[in-house]
Amino acid sequence: MQESDLSWVVQVGINTPEFKTGTEATAQFFGLETLKNWLKDNNGITLVAEVGGRRAGFLLAYYMAGPNDGYINCIAVEQEFRRKGIGKILLEKAISEFEQKGPKGHKCDHIFSVVSETNESMLNLKRKLGFEVGSKFHYVDMMLQK
Repeated sequence: MQESDLSWVVQVGINTPEFKTGTEATAQFFGLETLKNWLKDNNGITLVAEVGGRRAGFLLAYYMAGPNDGYINCIAVEQEFRRKGIGKILLEKAISEFEQKGPKGHKCDHIFSVVSETNESMLNLKRKLGFEVGSKFHYVDMMLQK
């Protein structure tokens, strides 16, 4: 992902119904400044897939050094490119990058994400790649006062 991709990422993110959390506490997708900082962060994983020179999908993830965990924040694939392996390629690349994160001798060994219980295609894709699907959770959040 490059800075020139970010406006597109924001638009796709805002228009992706699977990213809606059901709360009003926060914006339903990341802002441009947040994504610019994410690009520069060594623990961030920011990927864009292209097909024929066109952006087809993206993945945003983050390595958390303290717990030594990888968190896949979101994956989006444009409608016309769905069911063509783009999501799988993005996930496999993210897994590969997570395997390189962490200090020598203690590399990232756990990756997780939150997937809506109604998003069967993403749940199935993650199952195919070896993820285990656990219990249903409720998304809760709050904004901290500045």
